[in-house]
Amino acid sequence: MQEEIYTRALAVKDELKDHPILSEFWDSLIIALSGSATTVFADQYSGIDLLVVYPASKEDFWLHQWESKTGDVPAIKETIRINGEKVKVWYLSDSTAKVLLMDYDDEAMFNFATSRILHDPENQWSDIMGFYLPYPPQVLTDKIREQYRLFRRNKAALIWNLRRGQPYAVLINLTELLENTLLLCFYLDSKVPVGRKWLFRGSFQTTTGKAMKAQLFELFSALGEIAVLGGTREIKHNQLYRRISEMQEVLVQGIKEQGEKNSSI
Repeated sequence: MQEEIYTRALAVKDELKDHPILSEFWDSLIIALSGSATTVFADQYSGIDLLVVYPASKEDFWLHQWESKTGDVPAIKETIRINGEKVKVWYLSDSTAKVLLMDYDDEAMFNFATSRILHDPENQWSDIMGFYLPYPPQVLTDKIREQYRLFRRNKAALIWNLRRGQPYAVLINLTELLENTLLLCFYLDSKVPVGRKWLFRGSFQTTTGKAMKAQLFELFSALGEIAVLGGTREIKHNQLYRRISEMQEVLVQGIKEQGEKNSSI
C-alpha cells in the first residue's frame, strides 16, 4: 500500500511542475510525501500529504509570487486537487523547517522523520534534517514532565466536573487527559509521537501503551458512563475515576523506569 501511494504521489509531483507558483522555484524546491502514507498506518483511505520546502533566500520572491498570482498572502497549508487526487500541502521555508526541528516540534519531527523524498534536485534534505533524532535526554525529560503535569491538571478538572454534574466538561477533560496519556506512551519510549489520528493505535506499539492496553480499551468501552457521571459523584466509588487512576499507575511505573535510564527525570 505504501508503494502504491508513493507511485501516485510521484505522478502528483510531476503535475506540480505546472503549478503557477511552484514552477518558478522548481529547481530549488524539496517535495516530500508525508503523513500516514509513509507509515504502517497506510491503507486504501490514505490521501497524499506533501511537504514543500522552499529556500528562505527566496522568501521575498515567494511572497511576491503568491500575492501577484493569487491576490492573497502565501498559503501555509492548503488542499488542492490534482489528477482527481485531494492533496494536502504544507509549505515552509528551509529556515522555518530547521527552527521547528531545533525546537523538537512533534508535528515537524514526525512529518520530516517519516517522509519520503519525491523531489530534491539540490540534495538539501539531509542538511535540513541535521541530527535532530532522537530526542536529547533533556528535551525528552521536559516533554515527559509537561505531559504528566497536564495529565494531573486534567484529572483534577475532571474530578471537579464529576462532582458538579457536568458531563460535557467531563468529556472535554477526558479527551485532553487521553491525549496526554498517549503522548507520554511515546515519550517514555523515546519516540516521536505519530499524528493525532493514529495516536491511539500507535500507542500500542510502545512499552507503556502495551502495558496499558486493557485499561485503555476498558475506558473507551465505558464512555457511555459519562452520561451518568461514572455512576456516582462520590469520587472514591466513581468508575471513570477508578479507570483513570489505574491508567495513572501504569504511567507512573513507566516514568520510574524511564528515570532509571535518564537521571534528569
